[in-house]
Amino acid sequence: SFLQTFTLAPREMRVFNDMIAVAFNAAESGGAIEFSSAGSLAITSRLYTPSRPAPTSGMGVPGIPESQASAASVVTSLSHSANSSQGFRSNVGAYNPNDVAQTLTFTVFEGGGLQLGQTTASVAARTAVQVSNIFSVIGVTTDVAHAYCAVQGDKNLPLLVYAGVIDKPRFETFVPARVEVRGAAAVPEERDPARRGEDAVPPDVGDARAPGEPD
Repeated sequence: SFLQTFTLAPREMRVFNDMIAVAFNAAESGGAIEFSSAGSLAITSRLYTPSRPAPTSGMGVPGIPESQASAASVVTSLSHSANSSQGFRSNVGAYNPNDVAQTLTFTVFEGGGLQLGQTTASVAARTAVQVSNIFSVIGVTTDVAHAYCAVQGDKNLPLLVYAGVIDKPRFETFVPARVEVRGAAAVPEERDPARRGEDAVPPDVGDARAPGEPD
């Protein structure tokens, strides 16, 4: 079912292993999970590979309040390697928390401000969309050490924007620092089906925002 309910005791933390596949029976898929509660929640998740107990690498994914969505957002610290077998690959996406669909425009700039290209994607109401390997999508064929991406919808409604940069030789994924534009916030997501997620949900711990992402 798309709707799952559970009860937490005061200050209890619960871990959901492989939540998409187990709780929602939606293996080999990607998207956003919305949590709602009468009380305060702190949400976080971890995406990693390979399976435990082997040493793993991946990234932490903080939960972001919907109130931090913005109509115009920028994600930074993107990189691209011309050699697809090694180096960096950047994915950029957004969650549409509205009850209407939007067409999103993703515009990529190199670090000095030169526009490298743009692409569009449609996103239905209450769903997420991702442009994987965005530099290849916009036709970039050279190495790009530093870049950023601006994201905006055609209806100028709030979005939660995220980016993930994959460092292929070391099999690491990290979340770039987010840039706030009129309250925008980045929410990372990795859609690699080989990864496994864990969502920890401790209640009544104050602000639902997670600590800052890694550099």
